[in-house]
Amino acid sequence: MKQILLLSAILLLSLSIFSQESPVNWTINQERVADGSMNLIITAEIHHDWYIYGMNMSEGGPLPLLISFDNQQNVVDWAKFSEITPAETMYDEIFGMDVSSYQHHTEFKCNFVPKTGVATLNLVLDGQACNKVNGVCVQIQESIPFTISE
Repeated sequence: MKQILLLSAILLLSLSIFSQESPVNWTINQERVADGSMNLIITAEIHHDWYIYGMNMSEGGPLPLLISFDNQQNVVDWAKFSEITPAETMYDEIFGMDVSSYQHHTEFKCNFVPKTGVATLNLVLDGQACNKVNGVCVQIQESIPFTISE
């Protein structure tokens, strides 16, 4: 009987963790630059008590946040992703090293040149969000389609 109750509790806990909404809400805004390239401003609204790992991680640390375009080599001639909001550095006991992370309202920038004839792109975000209170981490895998503005 105890095994059935334990198994049921674990199952319910697993379902509640996976049924929660994403701890990060993403939005994008774009603008054309005078040189003909595009700037994409990517905003992450990270829920209270959560953080996402940074874009630049040392070897042996957590997986970094990766931002790219789906099928990038076929849709853009050139793209450079960078931080607008600098990552915070903190010591992580699990990894035994300093790691970078973002919290609250965070912004990134992509300057890119779309290939001729490409009107729509998919922005791909891949990383990890962790809860500061209970240590739970979830994979972030978002794909945001958008049409290039004129």
